[in-house]
Amino acid sequence: MQEVQKVSRYVRVAPKKLRMVAGLFRGAVLSQALAQLDVRPEPTYRPLRGVLRQAAHDLKEHGVNPEEAVIAELIIDEGPGLKRRRFRSRGRTSTIVKRRSHIKAIVRSFPKSKRS
Repeated sequence: MQEVQKVSRYVRVAPKKLRMVAGLFRGAVLSQALAQLDVRPEPTYRPLRGVLRQAAHDLKEHGVNPEEAVIAELIIDEGPGLKRRRFRSRGRTSTIVKRRSHIKAIVRSFPKSKRS
């Protein structure tokens, strides 16, 4: 069983949005997940697509077909926020935190005989 781990850090998408999307692909076959991600044009899917494509490429280099791999773990952590100011009435300001994320994907290959 081959395992590949890929990380993308400081992604400019809020972790809350990425976690909703990541829940759709946990435990999915890698090739099917990539096919679904290629169809979706939303910007939230783009960083996730990049990480999974890198994992698929690494598996191909190790001689594993992406159709024989499953997304074992998809972890979305919160990165540091970018703090911005918005000017308000009476000379005040309020802070806006633009959230960033860290994506960690662990993809494992499985033998065809154990495929369910």
